[in-house]
Amino acid sequence: MVLRILPKPELVPFVSQLKRQWTVVGPVDRGGKQVLAPIEDPADLVLDYVSTLLPPKKVLFPPQEVLLRFSLGGEPRAEAVIEAPPTVLFGV
Repeated sequence: MVLRILPKPELVPFVSQLKRQWTVVGPVDRGGKQVLAPIEDPADLVLDYVSTLLPPKKVLFPPQEVLLRFSLGGEPRAEAVIEAPPTVLFGV
């Protein structure tokens, strides 16, 4: 792994590039509190926060999700369901 330092002026273009391929989630200010949420505008990122209301685990692992779909007609089958879009967790 190579360590790279991103200069501040390059932060917004970098996040904009990430958004083209993935859902980018990061700390944003909502009502005076920082929460992890999908980034609409890279300028909304708050990187000097103390703690968010919910941990990053809540963003990546929803409290409820469909894992399998079953078909009982004829020969029973189970099909895996993958609904999670590729996601970048930024600024944690």
